[in-house]
Amino acid sequence: MRNLNCIIVQECYDSRKIGQPEILEKQRKCECYGAEVVQLTVGPELFIHF
Repeated sequence: MRNLNCIIVQECYDSRKIGQPEILEKQRKCECYGAEVVQLTVGPELFIHF
């Protein structure tokens, strides 16, 4: 509504790189509203990325 940028960081994938369906659905909804969604695995990748 106010044309603000939004970046959402989600822990989506487990150690086997399998996405959780409910989180993947939330990602699609957020992208429909114009947010940028960054999805990472749970663990060290999350801390190295940021």
